[in-house]
Formats: sequence, C-alpha cells, structure tokens
Amino acid sequence: MARKSLDKWIDEAIADPMKEKITAISLIHMQGNAHKEIYTFKFSLTVTADPKQMAELFNDKAKTYAQDLSGPQTFQLFAFYGTSEPQARHPFVVKPETELSSGLSTEAATSEGYLQQSMRHKEQAIDMVFNQQQHLNHHVNALLSQQGSMLTQMGSHIHQLQSDNMGAFNVVKDLMMQMIDKSHSRDMEKLAYERSTKEREKWLAFAPPLINRLLGQDIFPQNMEDTALIETIADNLTEEHLTMLQVLPEAIRGPLASRIESHMKKKAQENAAMKALPHYQGSAEEDVTGGTH
Repeated sequence: MARKSLDKWIDEAIADPMKEKITAISLIHMQGNAHKEIYTFKFSLTVTADPKQMAELFNDKAKTYAQDLSGPQTFQLFAFYGTSEPQARHPFVVKPETELSSGLSTEAATSEGYLQQSMRHKEQAIDMVFNQQQHLNHHVNALLSQQGSMLTQMGSHIHQLQSDNMGAFNVVKDLMMQMIDKSHSRDMEKLAYERSTKEREKWLAFAPPLINRLLGQDIFPQNMEDTALIETIADNLTEEHLTMLQVLPEAIRGPLASRIESHMKKKAQENAAMKALPHYQGSAEEDVTGGTH
C-alpha cells in the first residue's frame, strides 16, 4: 500500500461520511506517552478548508517546532467532530535536517524510553547502511550505463571500419581485375601481331615466284624464288624432317642444309630481338588508366 500524504488524510477526514461535520484539526507533538498541542485549525463558515494548504501549514508548524530538538520527532493530527475527544488520528515524523534517519518516538527518561532510543539507533545504523548502498548503487549504475554507451559506440566504429575495409578491398579487387584484363589484352594483341606478321612474310615470300608464273616473265630474280622456297621449307621443318634429309645426296644435302641453317639462325636472332624489347615500366595506376608502354 502506498504511503498516504497529509493532504490526502485531511481530505478524507473532512469528507468522512461516517462522522458528523468536522469542527477542528489539531497538531500534537508526542513526548513518550504524553502529548502537547502545537496548533489547532478550526473550521468555520468564513474559512475555506483546502487540504493541500492545510497540509503545508501543519507540516511547516511541525518543522518549526522540531528544528532545535534532538532526533526525529513524532507528531499527530487529531480530527474533532463536535466533541472534546478526537475521533481520527494520523501520526507522522519530522526529521531534522542534520539527522540521517527517522524514528517514531521522542524518548522519555525511562526504561521504555531507553528501549525506544536503542531501537532508533539501530534504525539509524540500518538507514545509514542503506543510504550508502543506495549511493554506491547509483554510481555503479552510472558506470554500467557509461560502459554500455562506450560498447555501443565501439560496436558502431567497428561496423564502420568493416564497411570501409570492404569498400577498400573491392576497389583493390577491381584494380587488379582491370590490370589482368589489360595485360591479357596486350598479350592477345602481341600474339595477333606476331601471327599476322608471319602470315605477311609467308605471302610475301610466295609473291615473287607466283608473279613470275602469272606473267610468264622473270619480274623477280630467280634467287628470290629460291630464297622464298628455302625459307618456307625451313619454317615448316621438324626434327624428323631434318633426319630425313640425310638420305639426300651430299651434293644436294650440303647446300640445302647450309641455306636452312642460315635462315633458322636469322629467325632465332629476330625472335631473341623481339623478346628483348623493353616491357611496360609505369605504375599500376597508370597501367590501369592507360599509361604509356
């Protein structure tokens, strides 16, 4: 059950349907079993009874009376309904600002007062421990909240770093793919150039004898026809063919082998010169964006 405030109790006491019309409410200070009247509010037709204002008035009167007293002070509100005896009571405690906890009694100099004082001291000690634990819990909760915020922020930063790293990886991957594609294109162009060059050389080699036959005249010297024939034979010879040349007479084999060897040396020198050509020496960025060779 929630704690009932002074203004709520006063409102209920005024409107109690089981009693006669309320005539007064007195503020009483408890001193052991004795009590002392501090202030009495009398109802009349000329006075407006506002429960909240009355509660503030009684609370202020009680705090003023107890401000120089030692320890928590117990007060009561007595409600009167046209009689000299109170028919409703409501106790409450006023704690001086220098006290750490509250009690329910003002102790008398008796064995009963001593017991009450001992109980109050125990309550004060428990209240002190409770306040310290509450203060510690507040700081622990603040630290946990701060750590949770830091972990959330760190998680956000890690997620951002992962996203940035993935983006950088994709950029590098795209650059590498472009470099591979560009290198492959250069290799294919080189092979196509070499193939077309060999084909042109072959057709040009066949041109002199073909033109001589078509025109029926020696437009090109006979030695050009012989050279074209020898070079064509040399380009298409395999090791097996070279072995078969051994069956030819010496008079034919010697000059023919000499011509073939000379042509093969020439082709080997041309191939070596082509391989010795400098490769692209620029940076990867220039290579991808079309740098010079």
